[in-house]
Amino acid sequence: MNETTLSKNLTDLRNARGVTQETAAEAIGVSPKTLSKWENTASEPELSMLCALAKYYGVTTDYLLGLAEQNVTVTAETAVKDEIEALPAEEAIRKTFALSMYGIERLASRMIHDRNWGASPVIPENTIAPSARSVIESDSLYALGVNRDALNMTLLLLGNKEQFAWLWDGTVLDRLSGLFALLSDKGALCLMREIHTRNFPDSFSAGYAAKRAGIPAEDAENLLDGMCSYDILHGETAHLAVGDRKIYTTDGDSMTFALIALAYEKVFGINSNHYALHGDSRLVTQHIGTSCAEAPCETRKEEA
Repeated sequence: MNETTLSKNLTDLRNARGVTQETAAEAIGVSPKTLSKWENTASEPELSMLCALAKYYGVTTDYLLGLAEQNVTVTAETAVKDEIEALPAEEAIRKTFALSMYGIERLASRMIHDRNWGASPVIPENTIAPSARSVIESDSLYALGVNRDALNMTLLLLGNKEQFAWLWDGTVLDRLSGLFALLSDKGALCLMREIHTRNFPDSFSAGYAAKRAGIPAEDAENLLDGMCSYDILHGETAHLAVGDRKIYTTDGDSMTFALIALAYEKVFGINSNHYALHGDSRLVTQHIGTSCAEAPCETRKEEA
């Protein structure tokens, strides 16, 4: 067995597949230390392990040993498909986000630290689903958006296509400032906390929400109505025997709750000094020639 050829092929195949030694070792059924030894000629796999390696990488054992030529093209899509489809649902979910995290972290590190990489990449049109929605519902998903160096990467990619052109739209600015004004109310934050607890009912009255949040019922109703205007929840009048009563419904709103979580990280984050906020975060392209009427912020920008 040619150990040098084998170790080189194992390393090249793993890199082409875009996985770590830990990921590959787990899929094959060995420890990362064992796989590392194979890739560094410190030891060589037994026949059964050689077959497992060939199956995992989609090649023949002869190719691994350098005894046969084989044109091997392992795309990211093929790697993910092979990695995910054979797993039970729960393991497939964990693996999907583990692979996603690894990819984002590696790209983010390269974008932030490799200043010779050039301009920001544009996401190909056909890779974005028209009805895609972002739902944050666990620590792992949240980490995709704010995981240290990946923070700048995420913002760049999400904002790259339009270059934040909507920041020059007066109607958009009014709506955004209205949402932030609503969330700046302490009572609104208390309500957001309560409606996102697991035991909070899907349908409720302003009085019930007020009692849970510890705020006056009148304030709760005004705040809940404000939330309705931003689709955080929905309200409708119920005609009951005791009279008409407004009933609110919600199953939570992860996007708005994520804004609050990000604000918390900004103000109180223990590891905030480790985030990539110290890097180049200038993401907005200036829109030259936009009038003050069209862009309320333009005057302040010129004065600066």
